[in-house]
Amino acid sequence: MKRFSWGILAGLTALAIAPQAMAATGWCQNTGNGGAPFQDSFSFIESFTNPSQNQAGMEFPRLYHWSTGRTYKAKCDCDSASGVTYFKATVPG
Repeated sequence: MKRFSWGILAGLTALAIAPQAMAATGWCQNTGNGGAPFQDSFSFIESFTNPSQNQAGMEFPRLYHWSTGRTYKAKCDCDSASGVTYFKATVPG
């Protein structure tokens, strides 16, 4: 019986540490700039040349431009699938 118990324990231990049994969290960590938080600047300046836009009550949603062309380096706890990981930032409003 003792040998059987050790066999079960060894089998369960092997299963627990198998890479297929470990779940990925999807958590990512910045690896660029010494691990400091990523900061990027972008312009909120917009020029309006149409005089009809210069009146009270006009709304201009999302006047900013996000395509700055910079990169962000990170290490992620993802599954073993290879490929590109995309990051998304959202702004309320």
